[in-house]
Amino acid sequence: MNDGDRVRVERGEQSYEGVLLPSSTPAHLVVKLPSGYNVGLDRADATIEVLESDVYDIESGKTEPESTVAFDEALPTISLISTGGTIASTVDYRTGAVTAQFDAEDVLRAVPELAGLANYRGRVVANILSENMTPTVWQSWPRRSTKRLRRAPTVSS
Repeated sequence: MNDGDRVRVERGEQSYEGVLLPSSTPAHLVVKLPSGYNVGLDRADATIEVLESDVYDIESGKTEPESTVAFDEALPTISLISTGGTIASTVDYRTGAVTAQFDAEDVLRAVPELAGLANYRGRVVANILSENMTPTVWQSWPRRSTKRLRRAPTVSS
């Protein structure tokens, strides 16, 4: 049994299925459930069944390489604005944390056909869950976007 395996853990009357994540102690298991939530379980009296090995590659703490997207003066520049939330979130399978990291490389990895058509700059204007949205946050986005556009050398439509 290794981190990254899909497991079923039974403990008493409860059964949990998900991806095994690294644990901070040998006495506990951490399982990423299909819902996205993590559950920590005491290994004592737990029955663990590996359903599928190596479902996810749990890295050893390596960080993403720095951006390799080249800026081309001949191309227009497009600013991409991220508001965080579910759609911009990714799971760090080392920790189980869900984060809304966002940069131009993320967009190009998701849609490689965009490469070479423009320069892309990503910016997070909010990193907030939908249930925590307020009118104040909504109103701040146009102000931040306008500031960003005003700093751009040229704006084309």
